[in-house]
Amino acid sequence: MAHPPIPLPKVKKRARDEGERLDAAKRSIVEETGKQRVLLIEKEQELERLKKESKPQ
Repeated sequence: MAHPPIPLPKVKKRARDEGERLDAAKRSIVEETGKQRVLLIEKEQELERLKKESKPQ
């Protein structure tokens, strides 16, 4: 043969790699969201504490 056939790209491998990247991105987003949530709760508690301290007695 003058030109041997060229194998097609591995679609299954590409789909699996895409799935793995999406899963990694989801885990990263969930982790970051959790950190931000904890930070927000801490700030809200600090705000409530400051409001109680600044109330006139």
